[in-house]
Parts: sequence; C-alpha cells; structure tokens
Amino acid sequence: MSSPEIRTIQNRQFSNFKGKNWTRRMGTTEWREVDNPPPTRPPPLKLLIVHTEPFKDQPYHWSLFLAHEGQPGAVFQAKRDKDGKMQHAHESNIDLLNTPSYRDAFIVAEPTEQQAERVRYWANHVASNSGGYSSRGWIRLVIGSLVMDKIIADSRWVCSVRYMHMCAADHLKSWRSWDAIVVTSGKEG
Repeated sequence: MSSPEIRTIQNRQFSNFKGKNWTRRMGTTEWREVDNPPPTRPPPLKLLIVHTEPFKDQPYHWSLFLAHEGQPGAVFQAKRDKDGKMQHAHESNIDLLNTPSYRDAFIVAEPTEQQAERVRYWANHVASNSGGYSSRGWIRLVIGSLVMDKIIADSRWVCSVRYMHMCAADHLKSWRSWDAIVVTSGKEG
C-alpha cells in the first residue's frame, strides 16, 4: 500500500488519509485533523537574503534565494574560486533553508514573476568581483539595483542593510520558519 500524498504549503504539510484532511507544522511528527483541505493556489514567491555557514571557522556566506514559499528555488551568489577570485555560483532547485549550513534569512521582497526576471537579470549582470570581494558586498549591490527597479521597497532596503550589520555582529538567533522573518518597516525600534 502506498503512503498518502503530502503537500507542503508555507510552513505546513497537508495530507488526505481515509477521506479526512490532516495537517502538521514542518519539522513535527504529530498530525491534526482539519475541516477543510489546503488552498490550491500556489504559494507566493519570496526573495530572501540568506546567511549560511559553509565550514566551521570560515566566514559566513551571503546569497539571495528566490523561491515559492516552502519550496526549493534559485540561489544567486558570488563565491571565491580555487584561485581566490569571486565568481557567480548560481544554482537552481535548491532547498537552501533546509541545508545543514543554513543560519538565518531575511525576506526582502515578494516579487511577481515579471519582477523575478529582473532579480535574475541583476544577479547575472552585477559583476561578481564588484562587491568589495565578498558575498555580502555583492548582495548589497544587487539589492541596490532592485531598490532602483522598485522591486524592493526602500524600507526593506534599510532593514536589510541593518540586518546585515546585525548578522555580521552575530546577534541573531537561527530561524527556520518563513513566517518568523518578515520585516515590514525600516524604522528603528
């Protein structure tokens, strides 16, 4: 007998077993019965700054992650090659938020499909070595371009720069939940 299909939407999993609808939070094992099936529309597209720790005693790495909420997506990044030069190292179909090196993330935009094309454009057209020779510097340049294109709101840009400095100072806890990392204002507080 085959296992029932499990659908992931945002940070929840849904299944139908013996005519009843069930749900559970990602990362948990206990299922709870619900009256209605999950919504059928696709989850929203998100653009995140992601902070990873590739190896112990190595500097943290910064990348941009473009994905439908709760699904694998595209990683845009600049990394050092074997000669120490910064190069684009983009990857697709990656579940970056569930990798062992994941540290934390910050949602900077919920782009439309058309705006996602601009994200891809800037990620490929900002020179990989133009960010002060670091992944964080490269991301700041890409995000600056996305702010000029009005894909990222100015208030989120302020927050993302503030966030980068906070992370660099190692003041944030690790998050794995999408809904825990939304920031809506650039105000200090």
